[in-house]
Amino acid sequence: MTNYKILSLNINEDSKKTPVLFDHYSISHFLFGYVGILTLNYFKINQVYSVLLLFIIHTVYEIKDYYYSYIYKGKPNFFTKKSGGNSISNCIGDSIVFILGVILAINTNYSRNTVIIINILHILLTPIIMYPAFID
Repeated sequence: MTNYKILSLNINEDSKKTPVLFDHYSISHFLFGYVGILTLNYFKINQVYSVLLLFIIHTVYEIKDYYYSYIYKGKPNFFTKKSGGNSISNCIGDSIVFILGVILAINTNYSRNTVIIINILHILLTPIIMYPAFID
């Protein structure tokens, strides 16, 4: 039986042998949904199209993680190093928090200036959140 965890904030703990539903990268998936909807609303993109666009982009990203974790058998490369150990549980958890971000953004009403500030903060925080992915 695997050592399954619901939440772990330890860096890069999720793997096929030790699946983690939510990890520290879940924050970036939440922010992608949340900031993505706010940004597309800022540009007055139809909300249905915005949700579909972001959902497709996020799903393609999770399919890439699944592919390099469970299907790909070729030589190690950048993607296998960064995505090759993700558990299915983590793909599901990432999708859940992404959808929560989208739902929260749809149900909030911010001024255009606030959306600009949120985007600036997102741009500044993303490298900090993602930094552990690039540590060897």
